[in-house]
Order: sequence, then structure tokens, then C-alpha cells
Amino acid sequence: MARAKLSKTAVAGALAASVVTGLLGALPAHAISGGTPVATGGYSYSAYLRVGAEKSCSGVLVDEQWVLTAASCFGTPGQVRPGAPAERTVVTVGRAKLSHGEGAVSEASQLVPHADRNLVLVKLVDPVPDTWPARMPTASGFATGEQLTVTGYGALAAASEEADRLHSATFPLGSQAGSTLTLGSGGAEICAGDLGGPVIRQRDGNPELGAILVTAPRRNCLGETETSDATTAVRVDDLTDWIKQQVLAGRANPVITDGGVVTLKNQISGWCLRGELTAECGSGRSEEEFEIVGSGEYRKLRNLYTQQCLTTVSSSVTFMTCGNVSAQDWAITPGKNGTVQLRNQGNLGGLAVPSLDPGARPVLRDGSRPYDYQLWQLTAKGKVRHDLPQRASLRATNAGLADHYLRHARGAGWLSLITASSPELDKADATFDLVPGLADSRCYSLQARDIRGAYLRHANGRLRLDDNNGTPLFANDATWCARDSAAGNGVSFASFNFPDNYLRHINGEVWNAYKGGAQWYETPNSFEADTSWAVAPPLKP
Repeated sequence: MARAKLSKTAVAGALAASVVTGLLGALPAHAISGGTPVATGGYSYSAYLRVGAEKSCSGVLVDEQWVLTAASCFGTPGQVRPGAPAERTVVTVGRAKLSHGEGAVSEASQLVPHADRNLVLVKLVDPVPDTWPARMPTASGFATGEQLTVTGYGALAAASEEADRLHSATFPLGSQAGSTLTLGSGGAEICAGDLGGPVIRQRDGNPELGAILVTAPRRNCLGETETSDATTAVRVDDLTDWIKQQVLAGRANPVITDGGVVTLKNQISGWCLRGELTAECGSGRSEEEFEIVGSGEYRKLRNLYTQQCLTTVSSSVTFMTCGNVSAQDWAITPGKNGTVQLRNQGNLGGLAVPSLDPGARPVLRDGSRPYDYQLWQLTAKGKVRHDLPQRASLRATNAGLADHYLRHARGAGWLSLITASSPELDKADATFDLVPGLADSRCYSLQARDIRGAYLRHANGRLRLDDNNGTPLFANDATWCARDSAAGNGVSFASFNFPDNYLRHINGEVWNAYKGGAQWYETPNSFEADTSWAVAPPLKP
């Protein structure tokens, strides 16, 4: 019988941004009776599941952290409960011969059964490195007589040195009824341990997942006495959306949200991603902070200092102006021990550091570097967008400065005591319209309530109120990006064109200040408190 072998290269272009985990300890379960032994590296997305002490099944890696198999591996179909498996389940992925050490081994942490098919998704504790998942279906529908390849770890006809090796066999499609496929005779037999294994089809010259085995004749299978009339499989060619939804739901992380600000520290080097380099963490500056842009499977990472997006160019990584290009789209997927991996949509490679040296430019991992080089600790640093009211007054949050507000007077910015009994002009001077930023609509510009077309901008460090002259310089100087306050209350306003400078009051004056800078108004003392503002109801509605 013809032997089919799927190489890692053949599958790579098929399942964008997924690399998988999971291997089990060896069981005395074997593989397709009369099939072809699979060489190391072949059908590497095939999985072996040890359920409890005695039961074993086959399965298929469909994402770096998920294996698809038959629900009957875990109980009666329709009665398998979602959540942690009732019995300890060990999953081996990418190991052609179970007694050999290649591939990966992980335990199952969660089951997600399908509502009306004999199918279950199995989530692994750790993702599987260095193994491409099976190519997901690109279209639905089968043709009678279509040649289908099956892989599995079921029993052979007799004991042999190949007994614990993955086997494959090709069968013609006999018939289909609804979601059930019946396979014809292929000169081989499907055995009990093969159940849950993948049924692979060819689509436009590419191998892709089509179905999952759910029943087997068990004839000519070692130690088998039961027989059934047919080999059947459950279709998955029409379940791509369901699989994707469960995978994305399993990746849910409250830190990874549109507009969230994060830092990325490499697990093995200890250096942080900073602009185009990796360097020592903890600068507290925007150069090592990234805004997550977008939602869904792929996101962009915009550096807060350069305002450019992390981009792949061939196998290298750089920063470029953000745009609608796949080279800037990253799947943020789980890594081991609470880390994350960043996999590029356009390239499929994972973001990694090439060495332990500080200042090294990040690269796309090519498989020659240890897996840990592409693991990153992702830490939340707040959010870049705040839904601020259209009109407000900004009040100081420092202890001892109750009822002190930002105001304009004599063409400059000041911090003044303003109470209910203050003159109406003072209240109007301390009220601003928070309009979309003149330089970036994700940020804000502060327009005087009582002088239309005049905005608070910085010039030579001092906060001024000037009429908009329409120049790019004015737009940049008058744009402020709201950030979570480092003091833990209110918000801070970062300068758009000086991202590490903040709107600060000191000695009653208001400046665009850099913490620890050379100017007197940049002293680090009380900097966090002085740059924190409460967005209060407008003093003059």
C-alpha cells in the first residue's frame, strides 16, 4: 500500500500562527494493523493519549496547545463533561515511536466536547514546541472514492518491534451520511487505539485535516475480540470556526486587550524588548512599553516611544510605520510557566532573542535556538486609551491640594485653588474640552472652554495656551496621551512628541516634565503625585 508522509514543511503554510505541545508516556498500544510504519518526523501532529491507567487513543494537534480526538475516549459521547478530565490524561505529540524521546509530553488540563458530535478538544498544560499542527480544513465536502489517509497508535495484528510506532494507511471514502463518513477497504485494519486519530485528505495538493476516527472493525488487531462492521469517522471539515473559537477562548488573557500597555521580558536572557533592541529592564520609559492594537487572533505591537509597530522583514525583526500588513500581525499565544510566545502571521516564526547579549536585535526563531529563547514574560502597564468625558476640569490628586485645578491665565498653565465661591471666570479658565488629539485621535487635546480654537500646548517646557496655527508642530505640542497614573489614582497626560514627558504641576506652575531631567521642574521628588490628575466634572458646564 502506498505510504503517505506529511513533512513539517508541507504543513507549515497551512495553519497560520500555531505551534503545538503535548506528548505522553509510552503505553503498550500500537498502530494500524497492516499499515505503514511512519518514520521519525512524519505526521508529526499525530498525538497519543493515555487516559487513566488502561485506555489509550490517538488524536491530532490542531493548535500549539490543543489536541482534537474522539469524545468516546473519555466516556459516552454526549455525556462527557467540559472541564478537567475525570482521569489523568497524558498526551504525547510528535513522537513516531513512543519509546523514543523526540516530540513533547504534556498533561491534559481541560476538555471541550462538541455539542452533537463524537469529538472533544483537549487543552494541554504546556504548548508543544517545534511541531506544526495539522493543516485545518480550507473547504467542506467529500467525494465518494476520495483517498483518505489515517494515522494512529492502535494495535497491530501481532507483536513486533514496530508495535509502539505510529502507522498510517490509505482508505477510499465509501459513503457519507450527514456528519458521518464510512471508509472502504484499504488493505489495513483500524484498531481500538487508533480511535480519535486524524483522517487526512488532499486539497489542491496540500494535506489537511478532514475527519476524526470514531469506530473501527478491530479485525486482525492484537488482543481484540470485538468486531464492528465498518470504519467510521466524524467530519471536521465544517467545524473550523468551532475549533478556532475554542482555541481563542482558551487563550483569553485579561492583559492582552486592545489598547493595553505591556512590557516584554525574555524568559532566558532576562532582557526587555526595547525599540529595535533588547536591553536591561526597568528604565520606566516608554521605549520598553508597547500598546496592543486590535482584537481577535492577531494583534499589532506599537512601541509607545517610536509609535512604530513590531515588523518582520524576512527572518529579521524591526519597527516600521504601522499599516495593514501581515508582517506586523502577531498571535500572542501561551508559553510554558505563564509566559507567552509571539508568532508572526506573515512568517509563522516566533519572536526570539539570538543570544544572551544585551543590545541583541530580536529575530524570528528558526528552530536552531532553544525553545526558551522565544518565551516572554508579558506584564501589564495599564492602558493607552481612556474614555474621558468631552468636557472636564483636571484636579490635582496630591494630599494637601484639595480643590486645586489646572487652569490657564495670562497665556500660561497654572495650578490654582478654585472653589464653589470662586469667580465664574476662574471656573471657566479651569474647564476644558477634551477633543481628539490634533496629532493622534487616540489621544487628547485640551481646548479652552472660554476661548475657542485655543489649546494647551508645551513650548520650551512651559505649558501655554495658544491659538491653533495649523502647523504639525503645534498639533504635536498640543496632543496629550492619557495613561494610567503611576501614583495609582487618576490619569497622567504624556506628551505626544515627548512620550516620557508628562503634564506636571510644581510650585503652582505647570510644565511638560521628564522625571529626573536636568531642569528644576523635573526633580523626581513627588513626580508621580504631581503628574496625576483627577478628571472631574467641569467647573463651568
